Amino acid sequence: MRFIEALFDIFTNPQFYKITLTASAPLIFASLGGVFSETTGVVNIALEGIMLMGAFFSVVFTQITGNSWLGVFLAIPVGMAIKISKNRAKANKIVKNISTLFIFSSSPVACSAE
Repeated sequence: MRFIEALFDIFTNPQFYKITLTASAPLIFASLGGVFSETTGVVNIALEGIMLMGAFFSVVFTQITGNSWLGVFLAIPVGMAIKISKNRAKANKIVKNISTLFIFSSSPVACSAE
């Protein structure tokens, strides 16, 4: 019974919903991008990998420049370069998206390891 009371306390706390919406905002934007790409007929399953590389380079550029806003704005061309290089490759769209997802999902982990 204490478990149900604890769940009730969590779900009735307004702070829970604020934290949930704050933490899920990047995933909501990525899913909206996926919806827009699906409506145009383009399958893009590499959104998470592109998002991870953008976040990684944002941290890298913030560390280099010391300004967080400059780090974010310098990471935007990296995401654009990833998209342009992916579009220029002559391969199946699904294969390009899966390889982009695998490469760019593991790259931040490999680059940040000590």
